[in-house]
Order: sequence, then structure tokens, then C-alpha cells
Amino acid sequence: MILPDKYNKEKQRGLMRVSNRSLDKVRGTLALIDQIDSHRVIVRSRGVSGILNKAESRYIAG
Repeated sequence: MILPDKYNKEKQRGLMRVSNRSLDKVRGTLALIDQIDSHRVIVRSRGVSGILNKAESRYIAG
């Protein structure tokens, strides 16, 4: 689930909430995305955290 309130448009970074059982499948799926609305894109996983606040401070704010 993409968390719309946890997206930084300036840095183009956001958070997704994913079950740890599905993490590998989600990473694989993100690697296959190469276009969004006819625009070429690269989707990267910046990291994983078990706590949402910790993830936000590490990957969005910092």
C-alpha cells in the first residue's frame, strides 16, 4: 500500500507499507516498472524498516 501522506514530491521519494512476506515480490515488481503515463522512469528501493516513523526519518526527511 502506497502511503500518500508519506510522499515528498521535491525529493520524489515515498513510503510503501508491505508485509515482510511480500517484500521480495514487491521489490521484483518495482524493478520491472519502466514507464508511468508514457514517461520513462526508474523505481528504486532505498531501504527497509520495521517501523514507519523510523523509515520516514531515514528515507524521506533525511
